[in-house]
Amino acid sequence: MSEPGVELAEAAARLRAAVGEILVRLGVGAAGGTVTRDEALASGRDAMRWEYNVRAAGAGGVELVALAAAYRAAGWQVTDRSGPREQAVQLQRDGMALGIHHAADTLVVGGATPDVPTR
Repeated sequence: MSEPGVELAEAAARLRAAVGEILVRLGVGAAGGTVTRDEALASGRDAMRWEYNVRAAGAGGVELVALAAAYRAAGWQVTDRSGPREQAVQLQRDGMALGIHHAADTLVVGGATPDVPTR
């Protein structure tokens, strides 16, 4: 695998681990959902990023406020993206962006790696 390919694969592994950790912290479990995206995408002419999303049904009682506070304390930038029909939080650190969306009984956790130059 090329050096950019190795870097992207390593970033994808970190992203999957970060999403799994959030699912565990929210009581869903790392394998408690359905993967809806796990792929490399072109993010520019000479760059790629990895995106990974998991959807979990039956995720009632999710406590995003406490989770956001814990991530903020750990050095993540936390932005509340909640709206009238869902709770949503965006987490960013070291170029990685994670999103947590909870509406009714559905939880979606996902994110993207930083861009990796392909040249």
